[in-house]
Amino acid sequence: MPFFRYSVQDPRGSVLEGTVSAKTADEASFTLSQRGLRVLEIYDVRQQKPVPQVRVAAPASRAQAAPPVAVAASSPSTVRTRSGSNRALFLLFSQLASMLRSGVNPHTGLTSLANNMRHPGYKRSLEEAARVAAGGGTLSSVFERYPYLYPPDVVGTVRCGELGGFLPEACMAVSTQKEAAHRLSFRLKIYSTMALGMIAIFPISLAIVRGSLATIKRQDEAGGSLPRVGTLVEELGKSIPQMIPPTLLAGLVLLLLYLGWHTLPMRKARHGLALYLPVFGGRARSEALARFAWAMQRLSRAGLPPYQVFRHAAETIPNVVLRDRLIQQADGMKEQEKLSDGLRRANVFPEEHEMIVANGELVGDVPGALATIASAQEAELQGREGTMFHRFAFLLYPVLGLLVIVLTYTLYKTFYEGLQSTILGE
Repeated sequence: MPFFRYSVQDPRGSVLEGTVSAKTADEASFTLSQRGLRVLEIYDVRQQKPVPQVRVAAPASRAQAAPPVAVAASSPSTVRTRSGSNRALFLLFSQLASMLRSGVNPHTGLTSLANNMRHPGYKRSLEEAARVAAGGGTLSSVFERYPYLYPPDVVGTVRCGELGGFLPEACMAVSTQKEAAHRLSFRLKIYSTMALGMIAIFPISLAIVRGSLATIKRQDEAGGSLPRVGTLVEELGKSIPQMIPPTLLAGLVLLLLYLGWHTLPMRKARHGLALYLPVFGGRARSEALARFAWAMQRLSRAGLPPYQVFRHAAETIPNVVLRDRLIQQADGMKEQEKLSDGLRRANVFPEEHEMIVANGELVGDVPGALATIASAQEAELQGREGTMFHRFAFLLYPVLGLLVIVLTYTLYKTFYEGLQSTILGE
C-alpha cells in the first residue's frame, strides 16, 4: 500500500506534516479530514509531486460508493428545530454505529437513516450530514449546527471519533450514554408525576370536604328531612367548580415551569444543580470522568499531542458545567505540556489516577495507563448506576410521606373545624 506525504492544518491553525498509508490519495485525504484536519497538500511519496485534491466520501468496503454529490459550503449558523430526546439519540447512533462497523458508505447509511426518520429536525440534519459526508466533510460540523437535537457531548464524542479514527466506537459510546440517560429521565418522570398527582388531587379533595360539611349543616338545620344523596350532590356541585379555576391555574403554572426548566437556555442551570443534589451529583461526576478517561485513552492511541487529547476529550463530558470547566483548563495548557500536569491542575481524578498517567508517560505507555483509569471509572459508574435508584427511593419516599401527612392534616383540620362549627352552631 503506497504512502502519501501530507500537509494539514489542525483546529488551532498549526500546520502539521507527515505521511499516511492508503490505497489512493482520496482515501488518505478522507482519513485526515475525519480527524478534523484540513488538508492543504497531499502527494504520493513515489511521485514527489502534489496530487490535486478532490474531497470524496469514505471508500466503501462492502457497499457501493456514494454517487458524487455537489456540496455547498455549509453555514455555521445554528438551526433551530423541535427538541430531540435521549431515546431518539440512542436509537439513531446505535444504527449509525452498526452501519459504520459493517463498512456501509457514510453517505448511503445517513441517507437511509434520514429516509426512515419521522422527526423533521433529525431528518433534515441527517440529509445534510449525508451531503457533507459525500464531500469528505465531518459529521460533527453538521451536528454542531443543530444544538436542539445533538447536545455538546454528542458533538464532542463524534468529533473525537473523527480525529482518532474510531468513529464507529464513538457512535456506540453516544448510544450507550443516551440509553442510560433515557432510563434515568423515564424514572424521574414517573416520580415527578406521582408528586404532582398528589398535589393536583388536593384541591378536589378539599372541595369534597367542604361540600360534605355544607351538606351536614343543611341537614342539621332541616332536622334531617332533606334527601341525603341529592343534598350532597348539590353541595359538591357548588364547591368543586369553585376549586377548578385555581387548580387549572396552578397546573398551568407548574407545566410552564417544567417546560421552561427543560429548555436549551436552562441546560447549564440544570446541570449545575444536578452536581449538588444527593445521589445525582455523584453519578454526574462519575459519568463525566468515565467518558473523559475513555476519550483520552482513544485519542492518545491515535497519536494526538497531550493538549489536544485533553481538549477534545473534555468535549465528550455530558455535564456542561464540568465540560466547560475542563475545556477552560485545557485552553491554558501549553503545547509541550505533559498530560499528567494538566490532569493534576484540573484536580478531577483521584491522586492515584494522576500517578498512573505519570507512570505511563515515564514508560512510554500513556494509552495503557489511560485505559486502566477508564476501566476503573466505568466500574465506578456502573456501581453508582446499580444502586442509584435504591438510594434515591430512600430519599424520595420520606419526602412523599411528608407530603401525604401535610395534605391529610390539612384536610382533617378543615373537616374537624367545620364539623365542630356545625355541631356548636357557630
